[in-house]
Parts: sequence; structure tokens; C-alpha cells
Amino acid sequence: MHLVTKGRAHVFGMDFETRDGMSRHEAVVRFDSCWEEKLQPCIEAGDEIAYEDAKKLLGDRQARFCNPAGQFRRFRAAGTLFVAQLVDDLGTRKNDQLWVVPQAGYDTRTLYVTFDKQEERDAWGSLATNLGFEDDELGKRVLAALLNALTKDK
Repeated sequence: MHLVTKGRAHVFGMDFETRDGMSRHEAVVRFDSCWEEKLQPCIEAGDEIAYEDAKKLLGDRQARFCNPAGQFRRFRAAGTLFVAQLVDDLGTRKNDQLWVVPQAGYDTRTLYVTFDKQEERDAWGSLATNLGFEDDELGKRVLAALLNALTKDK
């Protein structure tokens, strides 16, 4: 239930602080709800990818759980890229692994920031909007200016 309590995929809800404190039972209930409504249909409609491609997307730590006999599906749900592993179970396909693809895995130029509280994240978004930027563009500009100022004379 790590995907629900510690993961940041929006498909499980944007109430991150609540999710951080969920019991295992609460996380299972949340996952089951998301599974029925969102994840299962996305997996069924997802693109089939090769075993080696799945391993590359997931990185070494997660790839060790990939079963070469499995079928792999890549899909997006609520803006997050996932890989699902389907295996044969008495003649039917069953999902036995679900991974969030690490964002750094598909663009190493990207830096991700997690705010301590949702209110801080919302304040950043409001600031960006008030200044006429998308929030990621404002972040890029602020970090580029800071990097330039700190490395100017070096």
C-alpha cells in the first residue's frame, strides 16, 4: 500500500497529508476504490511493452520484480506514468505488480520538489499564476537565477 500512503500519484487523491497517516486498512480501501474506477480500465487500455522496455523504465530497484514471462502495460492515470505486470493465472491475465515510473527515469534534466504541506504547494501555484507563469516555469526561472547568482564568480 506504499503507492497510496507514500506515493505521490494523484490517481489516489491529492490529500497527501491524510494519505501519509493512513492505516493499512484505509490504504487498501482507497486503493480498491481507485482500482475499480481508474486503474483497471487504464491497464486494459494501456500500451503493451516488452519486458526489457519495462525494466528500463523502472530502473534497477524495481526491475528486479519483473517476471520475464509477464505481459507489461504502460499507461497514464491522472498524469502519472505507470507500468503494470500481468501474469497468467489459470488461463486468465491477472495484474500482480503495479509500479509508478520514476519521473527521473524518463528525463534526467528534471528536478522534482515536494513541499512539506499542501498549503505551501498551493501558495506556490498561486504565486506563479499571479506572476503570469505556470508553476513549473516559475520554478525553472527561480532556480536558474539562483544557480547563476551562486556560480557567477566561480
